[in-house]
Formats: sequence, C-alpha cells, structure tokens
Amino acid sequence: YNFHTASYNIPFVSRKPFVVERQRPRGSGKFVLVTWFIKLSLNDLQCLERDAMCTVTLGYVVEVARIYPVSLRSQIGSTDQFSIWSILQNFWGENRVARWLEALGGTTERLTNLICFAPTVHKCHQKALFALQPITLSSDKRLLTTKFWWFPSFKPCQAPMIEEGLSHHTSRDNKIQKFFDNMSCQVICSGDEILLRTNDPERLPLPSFELLQMQYVLQCVAALRGAGERDESEYGDDDDDDVDGLRMVESDEVSTEFDIGDISWSSVAASRSHPTSSTVPSSPPIKRHTAWRDESGSTDVKRFFSSRHFAIAGASNDHYEFGYQLLTWYHQHSLPVTPINPRVASIALPSTEYRTVSSPSTLGEPLQTSLSLATPPPVSLQVLQDANAAGIPAVWLQPGTFDDAVLEYARQNFAVTIAGQGGHSDDGWCVLVDGEWGLGAAGRTWAAQKL
Repeated sequence: YNFHTASYNIPFVSRKPFVVERQRPRGSGKFVLVTWFIKLSLNDLQCLERDAMCTVTLGYVVEVARIYPVSLRSQIGSTDQFSIWSILQNFWGENRVARWLEALGGTTERLTNLICFAPTVHKCHQKALFALQPITLSSDKRLLTTKFWWFPSFKPCQAPMIEEGLSHHTSRDNKIQKFFDNMSCQVICSGDEILLRTNDPERLPLPSFELLQMQYVLQCVAALRGAGERDESEYGDDDDDDVDGLRMVESDEVSTEFDIGDISWSSVAASRSHPTSSTVPSSPPIKRHTAWRDESGSTDVKRFFSSRHFAIAGASNDHYEFGYQLLTWYHQHSLPVTPINPRVASIALPSTEYRTVSSPSTLGEPLQTSLSLATPPPVSLQVLQDANAAGIPAVWLQPGTFDDAVLEYARQNFAVTIAGQGGHSDDGWCVLVDGEWGLGAAGRTWAAQKL
C-alpha cells in the first residue's frame, strides 16, 4: 500500500491493524523501541482505495472519517428517551429515522459510513462549519452528487433583517477558513457540486445517501448552537476561540433565509464583503506568492505563455492523472489547448469535450504552439522527438516526466525548455503552480471559465 502515490493493491482480508515500528533517541546515544499502532481496518483501506483523495479538496493527504461518529456507536438502536435516536424521532419522524438507522446497519464500521477528508476539512466538519448535502445517486450507484454549504457566523446586530440568497458564500467567514480545489486551484464556494465516484459499487460502495442526509440535517442543527445566547464579547469572554461559537449579527450584515430540506433557518451574509447576487460567482484568479525561490527561468515562462496555441502530451480521462489536471487548468484559464493522446478520440470535462490528436506532428499550427508534457520519461523522449520534427518552439516538462536523457535532449533541441528546479513548487516548475504567474509575466489576459 503506497500512501504517497495513492496507488492501491490491497491483499488484506482481516481487520488486524498494522504495527509500524520506529526508533527514537532517549538520553545520550541510547535508543528505545517505540511501536505505533495504525488502526486501519479493511473498511478503512477500502475507503482509501475508493476515494483516493479528499472528497472536498481533492488533496492527497487524507483521513478516514465516519459519517455517523464512533462516539455515538453505543446508542445505535437505543430506545432510551434521551438517546440520540429517540430525540431524532421527535423531530423527523419514525419513518425517516428508521431509514437512517437501517442504513447504519448496527455499526459505524461499514464502508458506506466512511468518507475521506483532508485533516483540516475533517476538523472543520467536526466543528459544523460546513455540510455536504446529498442530491442524487445515479442508477448504477457509481456517482453520488452532493452540494457543499458553508455555515455563516452570527455577530451582534441592530439592523433590520432582510432577505438575500446564500449561495454566494466562499467561506464561513472570509478571515476564518477557505478550501481550495487542488486540481483547479479555485476557491470552493457554497453551492458547488461535490461528486463522489466509485468504479466498483459492489465491492467499494459509495457513502450511504441516507447517512449523508442525516449528517447534513444534523450539521445544520449543530451550526445553530448558541445562536440564541448572549454575545460574550461585550461582557468578557473566557474562551479565546471565536470559531467554535456562533455569534449574533453585526449592523453591517444582513440575515438571510434559506431552505435546507425540512429545516428553514436564518443565516448571515456580509453585504459589504460579498456579492449580493444569489448565484455563485466566478472565482477570481488565485494570488500566488511573489517571493520566488528561483526565477532563473522566468524569461522562458514568459516566452512559453506568449504562444498562440497550447498542447498537452499525455492528456487523460483519468481525473487523478496530471494529464487531466493540466487540461482542466488550461480550460479554466480560457487558453486554446489541444490534448495529445493516440489511444482515445476525446477527453471529456464536465462542461465540454476536447478532440485529441495522436502526435505533435498532427497539430494545426505547431510553430505557434507551446507543449506541456505529462508523460513518463520513456514516452517523453519520443514525444519531444516528434515535437522537434514538427517545429514546436517551447516545451514544459512537468515534475516526473523526465530523466537526464530527456532533459538533455529538450535543452539541446528547443528554444524554450522549462523543467527541473525553479518556480514556487518544491518539485520544480509546474504549470498548475506557476502558470498564473507566467500568464501575468507574458501579459496574457484571461477569464475564469467554468470546468
């Protein structure tokens, strides 16, 4: 099992946890054996195999989260009047609660109760700062569509309440927390669709629609905690954490009403810091760091993005591959791009489909085209040879696409070669990280385009 590359070949057939041994110094020159137990059951491993990355941010550093928490496991099926299930029945009726209980199946350790979150996302979810609302499950049970919702904060207010849409929120509070899509680098906003997928609905079923629905409703309720209490900021506050509690509304903010299924409740929108439109706005360009570790290739980056056209060798329909991520980046930055892949006729993005070409030699205007590579080194060398024969002037080799031979060939045969150390990424020059800065350096204007 490879945690770094998220590649999976799982032979485990039991729930026995891994034992990982490490040594650390104790005192002068002495070592003591320390053993950690990483409690990953077969269900945990299958969840990692199914999701592969954070379902919200698409980041690769993940934790396995329980939709219905382990802390409430002892109350499953309890008929005690003060149990969570009895309380739920009082508000949502026996039939709905029975469906939730049936989906749980008497235990928290089911794959349908598990979902992968990045650590920060997991913590924000535990604090009820956001929720995922299940929308539809495909007939083949391979695709579950959800919507992401931030919950706003409450601050003191003496202004009258007016109505306004909620879906423009980019975060619970602009100064508290934001999430970014790791593939597109766009801010995740309220109302954005989060798609959960599985390639094997029998062995690796998606999270339960019913459990996600229960979790969504309870997150909405949890987000209201303390909303009716006095604000302690005027009387002294013993708690330094402003994130945990909900606050009342400040005078420069307005209250909004929105519907969450069977719950209708008041939320808050800062009218001065957010657009007033009820639609989700196009995300603004991401502002990158200006303190670059190495700008020695900045002239080449400028020349690369000065081309009229762009192409991607190794473009792929696999959402987890660099070839797909590069195509989404070029698309979202409104750049004319052609994917190169001799094995497929087209590559589909959610909003459009791109026809592929089989080789750099078949590009329409190769002399006016800059080429990005997302191929393994042996393939990269052949691609570069074809590109050189076609007259392509500039190439960008993503990290991991080249070895010494590939790099030497590129630097000897192209006017512009971007590869290796430089830019802002620790792994070297990367279009996904350095691309927007390069567009600015080239004086190229662009408008954010929906994926």
